[in-house]
Amino acid sequence: MRHYKNSQADRMKIGMVVDNEYHSDVRVKREVRLLKELGYTLYVLCLTFDRHYSYKEDDAEIVSIYLPRKLKDVLYFFMNSFPFYEWWWKRKVRRFVSQNALDVIHTHDLYMSKCVKKGIKASGRGIPMILDLHENYPYAIQSYKWTQGTLRSALVRPKSWIRKEGRHLSYAEKIIVLSEDFKQSLLNRYSFLDEKDLIVFPNVVDTQSFDGYPISDVNAELPQKPRLLYFGMVASRRGIFRTLQSCEKLLHDGIDFSLIIIGPVDAGDKELFFKEISKPVFENHLIYKPWIDLSELPSYLYACDIALAPFDKNPQHESGIANKIFQYMYGKLPIVASNCKPQQELIEKYELGEVFATDDELTEKLKLLIENEEMRQKMGKKAYDVLMTAFHQDAFMPQFKELYEGL
Repeated sequence: MRHYKNSQADRMKIGMVVDNEYHSDVRVKREVRLLKELGYTLYVLCLTFDRHYSYKEDDAEIVSIYLPRKLKDVLYFFMNSFPFYEWWWKRKVRRFVSQNALDVIHTHDLYMSKCVKKGIKASGRGIPMILDLHENYPYAIQSYKWTQGTLRSALVRPKSWIRKEGRHLSYAEKIIVLSEDFKQSLLNRYSFLDEKDLIVFPNVVDTQSFDGYPISDVNAELPQKPRLLYFGMVASRRGIFRTLQSCEKLLHDGIDFSLIIIGPVDAGDKELFFKEISKPVFENHLIYKPWIDLSELPSYLYACDIALAPFDKNPQHESGIANKIFQYMYGKLPIVASNCKPQQELIEKYELGEVFATDDELTEKLKLLIENEEMRQKMGKKAYDVLMTAFHQDAFMPQFKELYEGL
């Protein structure tokens, strides 16, 4: 990988590129604030699904491009077969780099690497690019329901990303990943990567923002019994159906508790999900909320007793610790999680909850914590303490500074 030097790193102008609305991507917002604290000047090129406008947020210049959501979904769907979306982004990046005289581009997600690099080249500035991997994309895209089925798979060609991954990584001068395990797997597979060019930045909580959110009393709307919380995308791959099955079994056995599910349902799982939660056994024991603003999350964390992260064990979920794990830790909740390696290592190392490998083990772990309040409180307190020490975002500032100053 090539290296660049900037003798005035404290005035470096960084351009972030994200294929999403700015306010919808907590990782991007977290990194913008972190880099601002390091003294850099930040510009963000992103989408807006409402209207085209530019504004200032988090002390960064936000340049948002209007693109109807449905059109964006169609362009993204056909990206592998017809690269119109890549061409579109290339033009937007070229203008973004030129108009703001940027010193470096920090782009998010593997599939954006090629078009952003081409946009930089078209601008004539020859600046370096940092690639920020939010997930193990070649495996993540294969798990999405909208890529499955004979026709959809033929059009999207999700498996082709396994072959294309190396080439897209090679466009970057530096790479940010979610976990040490994922970093090592990339180094093992691609000899052109240099360990010093990869850094690990987990999906830690922006504690400053969370501390500023108002706390509401949501207890009145929740059943008055031990509360299990599932927060995030509701999908089969996220383990929601094994969770419902375990909860159904416990309720039939006379264990009294409530399950709070918050998050949108994957389109391919909607019919089965609503069929499952409408079972009589869940009456007065389950609350489903399709959406809350992130600012409301601390209120629900503080009102619940046990947090759930029952993801399927696969290469995508083993690429890093999910954002919700750190959010649960902020809420001082013990965590019941599947044995995806990064989250298993975290939970077992610090004794933050219980890990399961089978559906029967999930049922046993839930029962254990439902019936043991003292254990829940001890694990929850430890989770918060670990978050604020080992995983506070400030702990990662030195490596970000080193990353940018090494360009």
